[in-house]
Amino acid sequence: MVTIVVGKGDKQKSFNLYKDVLTFHSTYFRNALKHEWVEGQSKIITLTEDDPDVFQIFSYWLFSKRLYHPDPAIQASDLNDIPLTFRRICEIYVLGDMRGIPELCNATLDLFFAKMMAQWVFPCDQLNHVYDNTPDKSPLRQLCLDDYVKWGSVESINADTSSYPKDFLVDLIIAAKKEK
Repeated sequence: MVTIVVGKGDKQKSFNLYKDVLTFHSTYFRNALKHEWVEGQSKIITLTEDDPDVFQIFSYWLFSKRLYHPDPAIQASDLNDIPLTFRRICEIYVLGDMRGIPELCNATLDLFFAKMMAQWVFPCDQLNHVYDNTPDKSPLRQLCLDDYVKWGSVESINADTSSYPKDFLVDLIIAAKKEK
């Protein structure tokens, strides 16, 4: 077992997880828990900048391969009842990306897309968070870009260009030129 201490102050929470499960899924934890590192010897890793609520979802996913516990009263096909917000899904993606957990990232991309299709909305309000917290060519950026190219409107951008990240607008121009 290893202890992951997440957050700081009153929000700090500790998680006891199986080392083998953690290191199987995450390159970050695989490297951090090598015996030559202090963390590998103490089996304690402190992640002060991570959100304990997001990490809780990750720890649930580690053992269930689900990002949330489904309500048994909801039909499996009723995706309108995904209890996670777009923001939370993005935060989970960022955790997965930062901690080298590609399977978690893939699960969040699937959920993000399912939520967009179920609610028939594009979460423009999340673009700044996505672009501030992911690298160029990130699959989450690409999903947002592809969806906007297909379904977005110039009118909505024209109405308030300041609310869109500059890098998103550049990516959008490049993608639109490729579409021609």
